[in-house]
Amino acid sequence: MTLQPLQQTVDFQSNIPYFHAFHRASLLKAVPEMLNFSTKIISALMVTAILVMVPDQVSASSSLWVWVGQSPHVQDDFDALYVFQGQFSMKGRYRYDFEGSPPQKLDENAPPLVLTYRLQSLVPPKMVASRYRAHARAWRKRGVKVEGIQIDYDSPTSKLLMYANWIGRLRNSIESGAKISVTGLGDWLVSAAPGDLASLFMRTNHIAFMMYHGRNPLEPVLPYTAVLSNTKSRFKIGLLKSQWNSEAFKNVRSAPGYLGAIQFILPEDRK
Repeated sequence: MTLQPLQQTVDFQSNIPYFHAFHRASLLKAVPEMLNFSTKIISALMVTAILVMVPDQVSASSSLWVWVGQSPHVQDDFDALYVFQGQFSMKGRYRYDFEGSPPQKLDENAPPLVLTYRLQSLVPPKMVASRYRAHARAWRKRGVKVEGIQIDYDSPTSKLLMYANWIGRLRNSIESGAKISVTGLGDWLVSAAPGDLASLFMRTNHIAFMMYHGRNPLEPVLPYTAVLSNTKSRFKIGLLKSQWNSEAFKNVRSAPGYLGAIQFILPEDRK
């Protein structure tokens, strides 16, 4: 079911009391009601104007994906580290393989972590939540701040609504206050039904749209950046190291919903 925003329609004519010029008594009775109603309308319009004119102010951040073979002890200045923990799959039965960085003590000035999990299939959300809670406790026990979870799942564009509902169930199973984000495919931006993608946005803190596929940048990238440049829902972009300073994303960085970029470093580019 696609969630639709609530809309309130004010029917002025149905709220203004009917009166006739010759019925002075009715007129005198109606004036206070009209003034009261007008005051409410003006107040509502003022609140609406404030909400439109003063959107949420968010600052863009620079983050890093720490994947297999990488150390979470990074020297560069990032606002967050998306640390890969493992992979869920279903090969006859539900399975989890721990493949990422084990919980360890980091520098006291280390940025907060977002524990990241790769899904080959949509396993039960409680299974993912259970692993996340255990890993988050282990990292925190070592003095590391963990602020949320990211799901890396290549949902077919035609099944985004099902994925959104799955994320909703995960949120109900995860610890209170944990931020939930997902990685996003470029195809979602140009091919998904608007309502389906909106449902996924509503259930996540942000979507990180990957501007690359495998080891290669998306080409041409303009169809995707054109959509992102006007996106109001909160999102980040995932970039290869070679794309990090590209002018191709200049307009995206000015989008209303832009939260920042996450860098993915290919094995051959790692120091």
